[in-house]
Amino acid sequence: MTSSKKEKSTFQKWSGYLLNAALILVILTFFIPSWRMAFQSWYQGLTLSEVSFENTIQQEISDQDATWELFDLDGNMFNFAEFKGRPIVINFWATWCSYCRVELAELKELKSQVNTEVVFIAITEETPQMIENSGLDKDYSFLYTTQNFPSFAQVSAYPTLLVIDSEMNIIHRQEGAGAINTEKNISFLNDLLLK
Repeated sequence: MTSSKKEKSTFQKWSGYLLNAALILVILTFFIPSWRMAFQSWYQGLTLSEVSFENTIQQEISDQDATWELFDLDGNMFNFAEFKGRPIVINFWATWCSYCRVELAELKELKSQVNTEVVFIAITEETPQMIENSGLDKDYSFLYTTQNFPSFAQVSAYPTLLVIDSEMNIIHRQEGAGAINTEKNISFLNDLLLK
């Protein structure tokens, strides 16, 4: 057997191994839910359109709605009114929503680049146990739960994102995931602290 035939045979053998490994990986991705969710989130992250925060609405949150209760994953209760005086980015999401997972990653990056006075809240109606089972509690420090979303949220799609100014006015609403970790949005949020 000539040298070129040996090289061709070795190449065919290794390419066969790689093809089989790829096929097994694809099959496992479809049958293991956590792998499927990770793949979907990764792929959907590639298709996000950039979204810019803008002061497009001025919806006041009533004092009654501001008494809404939310809980961190340790069970500590917070009253939403406690955050008054600081800008708030609030994201309504669910563990089963792959686009929500993509936006959580965007929020984490955005949070790391804005002034620490800006409050980030990602909230779900699911239990802390469901969040822990999803593994998301290990990646995100701003996850909260609630029994009911407040009426001001008007959540009809996941994810839904609101930007709230320091006076408790909703100034931006976004339904569906978007690429939000941008210089423009960093400036927008930091500028809210000056108002």
